[in-house]
Amino acid sequence: MNPQFEGIIFLSAIVLAAVLIALPLLLLRRRVIRSFVNRWVAENRFALIEYEERSFSPFTFSLKRSRGQEVVFAEIRDTEGNLKQCWLKLGGYGSGLFQYQVECKWVD
Repeated sequence: MNPQFEGIIFLSAIVLAAVLIALPLLLLRRRVIRSFVNRWVAENRFALIEYEERSFSPFTFSLKRSRGQEVVFAEIRDTEGNLKQCWLKLGGYGSGLFQYQVECKWVD
């Protein structure tokens, strides 16, 4: 067999293995984020309108955020029917998404 062809097969196998490992981890991360948001909403008796993961966050969250924590932007309806927006920092400082912890910053 041609050594170049063997190299291509080997590289393809490595890429496939990486995808097969990374994809379930990404799906698990999204599921954990969704469960943290839903739990926080239920604990505070809000109705979740929508939320989205953001690659940037408010300055105050950026300074106090560890690598494993995630930040989402959420729109909720409170018990009085008011529509509100907030930033949620999810996970513990050292433990990331392995620990349920939610910090909220309301948007004025």
